[in-house]
Amino acid sequence: MNVFTFAPIGRVVAAMGAIFFLLPIAAPGAGALDTNGIQSAIGFSGKTLPGGVFRVSIPRGDLHVSINGVPLKTALALGGYAVYEATPEGALVMGDLPLLQAEVPAVQRELLGAGFDITALHNHLLNDTPHVMYMHYMKTGDAVAISRQLHQALMHTGVSFVQSAAAATPFPDPARIDAALGLKGMAHDGIYSVSLPRPEKIVEHGTLLPAGMGVATSINFQTAGRDAIASTGDFVLTADEVQPVARALASHGIEVTALHQHLVGADPMLYFMHFWAAGPPTAVLPGLRAAVDVLRQKP
Repeated sequence: MNVFTFAPIGRVVAAMGAIFFLLPIAAPGAGALDTNGIQSAIGFSGKTLPGGVFRVSIPRGDLHVSINGVPLKTALALGGYAVYEATPEGALVMGDLPLLQAEVPAVQRELLGAGFDITALHNHLLNDTPHVMYMHYMKTGDAVAISRQLHQALMHTGVSFVQSAAAATPFPDPARIDAALGLKGMAHDGIYSVSLPRPEKIVEHGTLLPAGMGVATSINFQTAGRDAIASTGDFVLTADEVQPVARALASHGIEVTALHQHLVGADPMLYFMHFWAAGPPTAVLPGLRAAVDVLRQKP
């Protein structure tokens, strides 16, 4: 304590600045998550991802949505989620909920009343029938208590808490997608998914966000009839990547359906570009590869 008593004011300020500069950003995995308590409180099961992230899927299997005559599998674009990361201040919980427009007001009131931040409310797709909105949210605190509050918000929707154990039809020929995109994906729930993490560190309110916290490019595929596939997802971009990716998609006939943020306060600022493509793999995959290649140019 007495070290600073006799030091000149300028030296004291400099020393204090150095102390604050050296304070570490909260690293993923600080503390522990009560994963059993989370699952019991929210009403859905989850799994642990790399980086200590615990992800709970919230499928809207009650929704029957189609785009231009293509019925969407739930896992393709109708799966909400909650992701949990332990921090010194408690669990950081983020995610989004697919909602019918009539469900939005009650869910929003419930979440805001429980102290959640609503970080985005928007569409991800176009020409979907019925139209679905996506509400992104965030809160820090006790993971189990937050899960109970999410469960209460979901009670204002038609979501079913009874999860079907029926096996989905396997996605055909996933190796073709891996080869076309230069990425290794994973089949689940009748769809095929590939992802591409950001190369830089993403920080939200002083907390490092692993890719599993929803900050990785995600591309999903499902069958769309004989010899055809449908694809949607989002490219996670920095400002300088937005236009090159949009042009790469458009030049191959892939429709950009939304461009917006999912987070408030992220560093760097991230933009999420959603898209829709349907047709033969020879028509869909080259455009997605061109967009992925734009991201690969990032040092």
